[in-house]
Amino acid sequence: MKNFDLGWKEMCDVVEIEASLMFDMLYTKAPVVYSIQGYLLRIISPLATFSAAILFFVYPKDSVERPDIIITYMVLALSLLLDLLWQVMALASTWM
Repeated sequence: MKNFDLGWKEMCDVVEIEASLMFDMLYTKAPVVYSIQGYLLRIISPLATFSAAILFFVYPKDSVERPDIIITYMVLALSLLLDLLWQVMALASTWM
């Protein structure tokens, strides 16, 4: 009795997927990113960025030049956007 009825193409696809997962586990940060610490980091990162944005917003900017303020707001906004994008990508990942 055959346990698997896969053709040559399907077997190659399975081996390719497994080789990709082995590469991720051996040569990338995947084990760290998809651990409890990685998930906590994903939760804390946007909160820390948002806190930094709020603190900068209420900080008195009397002695700060206008271009510096604009650039800082842009960096904080892009950082929040990237954190949000990272959250969506992590939720859409096949690892979930």
